[in-house]
Amino acid sequence: MDVEIAAPTQATIYLLDRSAPAVLLRDILPDWTRRLGTAGIKVAEIETSNSVRNLQDLIEFIRTEHYARGAVAPATRSIAGLPDAAFDDLGPNVSILGTFDVIAKANSKLSCRLSVPNAAATALDDILRPAGGPPARPLSSALILGASPLGDGLALHLLERGKNTAQFAEITIADTDVKALNRSGASLRDHPQSTRIALRHIAHPADLTRLTAVLPDGCLIIHAGTAEPRLRPLIHADGLVFSRGAVIWDPTSLAGSPLLDQAARDAREQNLILADGWRFQLYLLAAQIAEILNLEPDPEALKKMVDSAERAARKRQAA
Repeated sequence: MDVEIAAPTQATIYLLDRSAPAVLLRDILPDWTRRLGTAGIKVAEIETSNSVRNLQDLIEFIRTEHYARGAVAPATRSIAGLPDAAFDDLGPNVSILGTFDVIAKANSKLSCRLSVPNAAATALDDILRPAGGPPARPLSSALILGASPLGDGLALHLLERGKNTAQFAEITIADTDVKALNRSGASLRDHPQSTRIALRHIAHPADLTRLTAVLPDGCLIIHAGTAEPRLRPLIHADGLVFSRGAVIWDPTSLAGSPLLDQAARDAREQNLILADGWRFQLYLLAAQIAEILNLEPDPEALKKMVDSAERAARKRQAA
């Protein structure tokens, strides 16, 4: 590898590339592993520079080093370019979308998984029905702003949710990049579904205004985050229309979101639900840790851990 990795002397989880979620994991992992009964796990950060060769070398390093337990990728990684023998097992979500966000090792065998859909399921449940709140709102359709690996993972969950709950008659993915839209469409095309997937190219703020203006009441609007540089000028144009009872979610926002800022102005009048990315990021980290350590946390215990971590994170952010 371009960056040398010291051989670990204790059980170690590697963070691929520094990011806000990665720093968060480093901060909360000791407490979480103690609660889960797996104390003594070390966290080490590695910059892989999105290089396939570096990633391949890291995969082999984790396979051969006794104390290397696995790796967490803050952003999804593609299996394209990696040899077929890189992993012994691909999770079902990886097989569909061709991306992963966690590497886990058991008995020298490596698996890769995509945790985004599972984390989205738990986080969205909390958003739609917070503790002590009213019954969850039914969601008629979804608009995902940003054709991206993250957006594809979120769409995969919504497809499953629609199949199991008769929600989401249509999922629309919108972006300024036609190639990105086509990639997302191709990734999701083979998934069994009753939900219609629509791809919408938007080039001007007026396109986004027209798109949001025809959304039905009780829809879900998600900002997929990784496409933000392309979409930011359109979202900042202040022309979004929010239907009554809509849920506005930016799962990548830990501090500030142009989408949520716009929605906040109409939140009371339109009875909107607004949610940032803290719960999603925490559930995602929990799912990744559980995958690496081969754990199945109790749902109630997991919720309490996420509640505690979210309160602490928001307190640090406000300080």
